[in-house]
Amino acid sequence: MLSKRIFLVILVLFLFSPPTNSYVGPIIKSLYAISKHADVLPDKEIIRLAILARKPGGVQKIGKILAGSPSEVIEDTYLRIAVKNGVIDRATAEGMFLRLSGTRGFSSNLRKIMGAPPHSFGFLNELLIADNAAKKGFKVVEIGKKFNDGLRRSDTDIDVVLEKSGKVFAIEAKSRSASGKINMDAVRADMDTLVKYKEQNSSVIPVFTITNLPNDQQYIRMLQKEADKRGIQLIFGSQQSQVEQIDMLAELL
Repeated sequence: MLSKRIFLVILVLFLFSPPTNSYVGPIIKSLYAISKHADVLPDKEIIRLAILARKPGGVQKIGKILAGSPSEVIEDTYLRIAVKNGVIDRATAEGMFLRLSGTRGFSSNLRKIMGAPPHSFGFLNELLIADNAAKKGFKVVEIGKKFNDGLRRSDTDIDVVLEKSGKVFAIEAKSRSASGKINMDAVRADMDTLVKYKEQNSSVIPVFTITNLPNDQQYIRMLQKEADKRGIQLIFGSQQSQVEQIDMLAELL
């Protein structure tokens, strides 16, 4: 009889005790809604969409599913999917929502990063520059601003447009490792786009940034020569370092 009671007590404790698996808890918590909007999606739906985002055509399908939803709900959904797929961590997602929600181009870039990470680095780089700029007191005017430079068959874009102290900065941003190089034809094309943008917006300060300082000094000299020839500010470093240098330009120029 006593052993039966002990068995029942153990069974009750097992059924009603919280799970002890420390790995499950943080994953579930990371999917909690970031936005306070009443229409945010439940965690189970975020998990389903995160799996869909990694499949061919999945991102486009998610866009159709969310069509007509409030922009805040779309941002929340994309951020939580990006967290679930390991593109960004929860703290970064919360910070981006706090500082960039409602910014033109924010939702579009989030959509591009929530799938497979290898294809999202460039767009994530732009978001991190924008987020660090917002931390530093810049107004983020737009991310991925569509622009027809007259040099290409279709519209291109200016990666990030910032404003501070009455000065506007148009940024073309490239994400590369220190050992990596950007094709010089691509560099010249993007720099020429900045020149065309400045021609149409005379007060703009054009900036070309590369995440990480390249190791090859000759390559750096080539980049600097192309930038100087066009009157473009050339900046290297992490997203935070880039913003700190642009902040100095806001004071000096």
